[in-house]
Amino acid sequence: MIPDITLTKVRALNDSNVWAVGTGAILHTTDGGVTWTNLAPAGSESTALQGLSVLDANDVWVTGVAKDGYATLLKSSDAGASWTRQSGGDVTNADHLIGLSAVDSQTAWAGGGTGSRYIALRTTDGGTTWNWQAEVNGAWDANEVCAVSTSVVWTACDFSLYRSSDGGANWAAHGVGGYTVGLSAVNDLEAWATRYSYNGTIFHTTDGGTNWTQTSQLDGQALPGLSTVSFAPQMIPEPSTLMLGLCCLGLGVLWLRRRRNC
Repeated sequence: MIPDITLTKVRALNDSNVWAVGTGAILHTTDGGVTWTNLAPAGSESTALQGLSVLDANDVWVTGVAKDGYATLLKSSDAGASWTRQSGGDVTNADHLIGLSAVDSQTAWAGGGTGSRYIALRTTDGGTTWNWQAEVNGAWDANEVCAVSTSVVWTACDFSLYRSSDGGANWAAHGVGGYTVGLSAVNDLEAWATRYSYNGTIFHTTDGGTNWTQTSQLDGQALPGLSTVSFAPQMIPEPSTLMLGLCCLGLGVLWLRRRRNC
Protein backbone atom coordinates (compact mmCIF):
# COMPACT_ATOMS: atom_id res chain seq x y z
CA MET A 1 0.00 0.00 0.00
CA ILE A 2 1.24 3.50 -0.86
CA PRO A 3 1.34 5.74 2.25
CA ASP A 4 -0.64 8.98 2.26
CA ILE A 5 2.29 11.29 1.56
CA THR A 6 3.47 13.68 -1.14
CA LEU A 7 5.89 11.94 -3.49
CA THR A 8 8.78 14.13 -4.59
CA LYS A 9 10.55 11.93 -7.17
CA VAL A 10 9.66 8.90 -9.26
CA ARG A 11 12.18 6.89 -11.29
CA ALA A 12 11.40 3.95 -13.58
CA LEU A 13 14.08 1.41 -14.44
CA ASN A 14 11.68 -0.30 -16.84
CA ASP A 15 7.95 -0.93 -17.15
CA SER A 16 7.78 -3.05 -13.99
CA ASN A 17 10.63 -1.83 -11.74
CA VAL A 18 9.81 1.64 -10.37
CA TRP A 19 10.97 3.66 -7.36
CA ALA A 20 9.52 6.72 -5.62
CA VAL A 21 10.50 8.81 -2.60
CA GLY A 22 8.74 11.14 -0.18
CA THR A 23 8.77 11.96 3.52
CA GLY A 24 9.74 8.79 5.37
CA ALA A 25 9.27 6.67 2.25
CA ILE A 26 11.40 4.89 -0.32
CA LEU A 27 8.79 3.01 -2.30
CA HIS A 28 9.58 0.16 -4.71
CA THR A 29 7.50 -1.97 -7.04
CA THR A 30 8.66 -4.81 -9.27
CA ASP A 31 5.24 -5.61 -10.72
CA GLY A 32 4.41 -2.36 -12.45
CA GLY A 33 2.73 -0.79 -9.43
CA VAL A 34 0.36 -3.58 -8.40
CA THR A 35 2.16 -3.77 -5.06
CA TRP A 36 4.58 -1.37 -3.37
CA THR A 37 7.03 -1.85 -0.50
CA ASN A 38 8.40 0.93 1.70
CA LEU A 39 12.13 0.28 2.01
CA ALA A 40 13.07 3.42 3.95
CA PRO A 41 15.55 2.63 6.74
CA ALA A 42 14.55 2.88 10.39
CA GLY A 43 14.90 6.37 11.79
CA SER A 44 13.90 8.15 8.58
CA GLU A 45 10.16 8.21 9.24
CA SER A 46 10.05 12.03 9.39
CA THR A 47 12.87 12.75 6.95
CA ALA A 48 11.86 14.49 3.72
CA LEU A 49 13.53 12.46 0.98
CA GLN A 50 13.78 14.43 -2.25
CA GLY A 51 16.40 13.03 -4.64
CA LEU A 52 16.41 9.64 -6.34
CA SER A 53 18.64 7.90 -8.87
CA VAL A 54 18.19 4.29 -9.96
CA LEU A 55 21.27 2.97 -11.72
CA ASP A 56 20.28 -0.66 -12.21
CA ALA A 57 18.32 -3.43 -10.46
CA ASN A 58 20.50 -3.17 -7.33
CA ASP A 59 22.12 0.26 -7.09
CA VAL A 60 19.86 3.05 -5.79
CA TRP A 61 20.77 6.47 -4.36
CA VAL A 62 18.49 8.75 -2.30
CA THR A 63 18.98 12.27 -0.93
CA GLY A 64 17.02 14.50 1.41
CA VAL A 65 16.95 17.19 4.06
CA ALA A 66 19.27 17.59 7.01
CA LYS A 67 19.28 15.01 9.76
CA ASP A 68 21.73 15.12 12.66
CA GLY A 69 23.15 18.35 11.28
CA TYR A 70 23.80 17.57 7.62
CA ALA A 71 22.05 16.51 4.43
CA THR A 72 20.73 12.98 4.02
CA LEU A 73 22.47 10.89 1.36
CA LEU A 74 21.71 7.16 1.21
CA LYS A 75 22.95 4.38 -1.04
CA SER A 76 21.79 0.81 -1.46
CA SER A 77 23.64 -1.87 -3.42
CA ASP A 78 21.08 -4.59 -2.79
CA ALA A 79 17.83 -3.12 -4.17
CA GLY A 80 16.92 -1.41 -0.91
CA ALA A 81 17.38 -4.34 1.48
CA SER A 82 19.99 -2.25 3.32
CA TRP A 83 21.11 1.38 3.16
CA THR A 84 24.36 3.17 3.95
CA ARG A 85 24.28 6.84 4.89
CA GLN A 86 27.17 8.64 3.22
CA SER A 87 28.97 11.52 4.93
CA GLY A 88 32.47 11.56 3.46
CA GLY A 89 34.05 14.71 2.12
CA ASP A 90 31.75 17.72 1.68
CA VAL A 91 28.38 16.07 2.37
CA THR A 92 28.42 17.48 5.91
CA ASN A 93 28.67 21.01 4.45
CA ALA A 94 25.28 20.65 2.74
CA ASP A 95 22.05 21.57 4.49
CA HIS A 96 19.90 19.60 2.05
CA LEU A 97 20.30 17.68 -1.20
CA ILE A 98 17.39 17.68 -3.67
CA GLY A 99 18.77 16.38 -6.97
CA LEU A 100 20.71 13.21 -7.67
CA SER A 101 22.15 11.50 -10.73
CA ALA A 102 24.41 8.44 -10.92
CA VAL A 103 26.51 7.77 -14.02
CA ASP A 104 27.80 4.38 -12.90
CA SER A 105 28.44 2.52 -9.64
CA GLN A 106 31.33 4.86 -8.80
CA THR A 107 30.36 8.24 -10.25
CA ALA A 108 27.36 10.24 -9.08
CA TRP A 109 26.26 13.83 -8.59
CA ALA A 110 24.06 15.43 -5.92
CA GLY A 111 22.67 18.97 -5.88
CA GLY A 112 21.10 21.08 -3.17
CA GLY A 113 21.91 24.08 -1.05
CA THR A 114 23.20 25.58 2.16
CA GLY A 115 20.40 28.10 2.64
CA SER A 116 22.07 30.92 0.71
CA ARG A 117 23.78 29.24 -2.25
CA TYR A 118 23.38 26.31 -4.55
CA ILE A 119 25.89 23.49 -4.46
CA ALA A 120 26.81 20.48 -6.57
CA LEU A 121 28.72 17.52 -5.15
CA ARG A 122 30.41 14.68 -7.04
CA THR A 123 31.73 11.28 -6.03
CA THR A 124 34.03 9.09 -8.11
CA ASP A 125 34.51 6.35 -5.53
CA GLY A 126 30.98 5.07 -5.06
CA GLY A 127 30.13 7.67 -2.42
CA THR A 128 32.97 7.13 0.05
CA THR A 129 33.88 10.77 -0.51
CA TRP A 130 31.92 13.62 -2.11
CA ASN A 131 33.70 16.71 -3.41
CA TRP A 132 32.36 20.23 -3.78
CA GLN A 133 32.24 20.89 -7.55
CA ALA A 134 30.23 24.11 -7.76
CA GLU A 135 28.62 26.80 -5.66
CA VAL A 136 26.76 29.97 -6.61
CA ASN A 137 25.82 32.54 -3.99
CA GLY A 138 22.24 33.74 -4.29
CA ALA A 139 21.10 30.86 -6.50
CA TRP A 140 19.53 29.27 -3.41
CA ASP A 141 19.04 25.67 -4.47
CA ALA A 142 20.12 23.16 -7.06
CA ASN A 143 16.74 21.53 -7.60
CA GLU A 144 17.88 18.77 -9.93
CA VAL A 145 21.07 17.43 -11.46
CA CYS A 146 21.47 15.17 -14.47
CA ALA A 147 24.79 13.67 -15.55
CA VAL A 148 24.91 12.06 -18.99
CA SER A 149 28.58 11.05 -18.76
CA THR A 150 31.56 11.51 -16.48
CA SER A 151 32.19 14.85 -18.25
CA VAL A 152 28.79 16.37 -19.06
CA VAL A 153 26.43 17.31 -16.25
CA TRP A 154 23.45 19.66 -16.08
CA THR A 155 21.93 21.25 -12.96
CA ALA A 156 18.71 23.26 -12.56
CA CYS A 157 18.69 25.98 -9.92
CA ASP A 158 16.05 28.38 -8.67
CA PHE A 159 17.14 31.17 -11.01
CA SER A 160 19.11 29.53 -13.80
CA LEU A 161 20.29 26.30 -15.38
CA TYR A 162 23.97 25.39 -15.56
CA ARG A 163 25.91 22.94 -17.73
CA SER A 164 29.45 21.62 -17.41
CA SER A 165 31.27 19.71 -20.13
CA ASP A 166 34.47 19.08 -18.13
CA GLY A 167 33.28 17.22 -15.07
CA GLY A 168 32.35 20.31 -13.09
CA ALA A 169 35.57 22.30 -13.46
CA ASN A 170 33.71 25.02 -15.38
CA TRP A 171 30.00 25.85 -15.69
CA ALA A 172 28.00 27.84 -18.23
CA ALA A 173 24.72 29.46 -17.21
CA HIS A 174 21.67 29.08 -19.44
CA GLY A 175 18.73 31.17 -18.32
CA VAL A 176 15.38 29.39 -18.74
CA GLY A 177 13.30 31.36 -16.25
CA GLY A 178 12.88 31.25 -12.51
CA TYR A 179 11.96 28.22 -10.44
CA THR A 180 13.10 25.56 -12.85
CA VAL A 181 12.99 22.38 -10.79
CA GLY A 182 12.71 19.51 -13.27
CA LEU A 183 15.60 18.48 -15.51
CA SER A 184 16.51 15.48 -17.64
CA ALA A 185 19.22 15.33 -20.28
CA VAL A 186 18.93 12.90 -23.18
CA ASN A 187 22.57 13.32 -24.26
CA ASP A 188 25.36 15.88 -24.26
CA LEU A 189 23.30 18.43 -26.22
CA GLU A 190 19.63 17.61 -25.71
CA ALA A 191 17.81 18.28 -22.46
CA TRP A 192 14.34 18.97 -21.08
CA ALA A 193 13.49 21.15 -18.09
CA THR A 194 10.26 22.11 -16.31
CA ARG A 195 9.12 25.05 -14.22
CA TYR A 196 6.55 24.80 -11.43
CA SER A 197 6.01 28.43 -10.41
CA TYR A 198 3.92 31.00 -12.31
CA ASN A 199 2.57 29.05 -15.29
CA GLY A 200 4.08 25.63 -15.78
CA THR A 201 6.54 25.53 -18.66
CA ILE A 202 8.37 22.80 -20.56
CA PHE A 203 11.81 23.83 -21.90
CA HIS A 204 13.71 21.87 -24.57
CA THR A 205 17.19 22.34 -26.04
CA THR A 206 19.10 20.40 -28.69
CA ASP A 207 22.24 22.53 -28.74
CA GLY A 208 23.59 22.25 -25.21
CA GLY A 209 21.45 25.02 -23.78
CA THR A 210 22.29 27.84 -26.18
CA ASN A 211 18.70 27.96 -27.38
CA TRP A 212 15.50 26.69 -25.76
CA THR A 213 11.98 26.20 -27.02
CA GLN A 214 9.17 26.76 -24.53
CA THR A 215 5.77 25.15 -24.17
CA SER A 216 3.33 26.65 -21.68
CA GLN A 217 0.07 25.29 -23.09
CA LEU A 218 -1.31 21.95 -24.23
CA ASP A 219 -4.56 21.81 -26.21
CA GLY A 220 -5.04 25.51 -25.56
CA GLN A 221 -4.88 25.13 -21.79
CA ALA A 222 -2.18 26.64 -19.57
CA LEU A 223 0.05 24.02 -17.99
CA PRO A 224 -0.01 23.59 -14.21
CA GLY A 225 3.21 23.75 -12.23
CA LEU A 226 5.54 20.98 -13.39
CA SER A 227 8.03 19.65 -10.87
CA THR A 228 9.71 16.66 -12.52
CA VAL A 229 10.67 15.34 -15.91
CA SER A 230 12.11 11.82 -16.05
CA PHE A 231 13.25 9.18 -18.53
CA ALA A 232 13.59 5.43 -18.01
CA PRO A 233 16.97 3.97 -19.08
CA GLN A 234 15.22 1.08 -20.80
CA MET A 235 12.58 1.57 -23.48
CA ILE A 236 9.12 1.14 -22.00
CA PRO A 237 6.49 -0.29 -24.33
CA GLU A 238 3.65 2.19 -24.51
CA PRO A 239 1.13 3.34 -27.11
CA SER A 240 2.82 5.25 -29.92
CA THR A 241 1.26 8.53 -28.82
CA LEU A 242 3.14 8.59 -25.50
CA MET A 243 6.51 10.27 -25.05
CA LEU A 244 7.93 11.50 -21.72
CA GLY A 245 6.56 11.73 -18.17
CA LEU A 246 6.12 15.07 -16.45
CA CYS A 247 5.05 15.29 -12.82
CA CYS A 248 2.60 18.09 -12.02
CA LEU A 249 2.28 19.45 -8.52
CA GLY A 250 -0.93 17.91 -7.19
CA LEU A 251 -2.43 17.56 -10.66
CA GLY A 252 -1.38 14.16 -11.94
CA VAL A 253 1.02 13.28 -14.70
CA LEU A 254 1.41 14.33 -18.33
CA TRP A 255 2.96 11.68 -20.54
CA LEU A 256 5.19 11.95 -23.56
CA ARG A 257 7.82 9.42 -24.60
CA ARG A 258 11.60 9.39 -24.69
CA ARG A 259 14.52 7.54 -23.13
CA ARG A 260 17.07 8.54 -20.52
CA ASN A 261 17.96 7.69 -16.94
CA CYS A 262 17.50 10.98 -15.06
